[in-house]
Amino acid sequence: MLVVMALVLLAVTFFIWAGVPFFLIGSLVADLTSNFVIIYLCISLSGGFLFSFYFVPFNLKVAKNIGNIKGDSVTISFMYLQTLWIIVSSLIFGIVLVLMNVLQLKGAILKEGKAPFLSNLYNIGQVSGIVYVCLGGLENEWI
Repeated sequence: MLVVMALVLLAVTFFIWAGVPFFLIGSLVADLTSNFVIIYLCISLSGGFLFSFYFVPFNLKVAKNIGNIKGDSVTISFMYLQTLWIIVSSLIFGIVLVLMNVLQLKGAILKEGKAPFLSNLYNIGQVSGIVYVCLGGLENEWI
């Protein structure tokens, strides 16, 4: 039941756990640095962190069972489980980002015969540049 409730909340609040890492976290990190790897990692980690919040009740229930089986504290079991869940969610979120980037870049190259992704790297400090770098498309539509 907890998983069903979490999945319903994920669909309803998609703009929060998927939009905040792109627009808010991405632009804040881009103001501090222009390193693509750091921006990508921050977006992925924040997406995984926000995604994992929906499964906290489920993880607490599992942590109680693990704590009883192993004889550990529920808090320690929960911290391990939640940390693992954040890392796995971040990896999945990052893989989806890379796939979206590669597929859109491949489509743009096939469509136009060039890579528009590389022509607008000067916009990296703006929110549009962050989304552009992460998603790899939408030539000058958000600028």
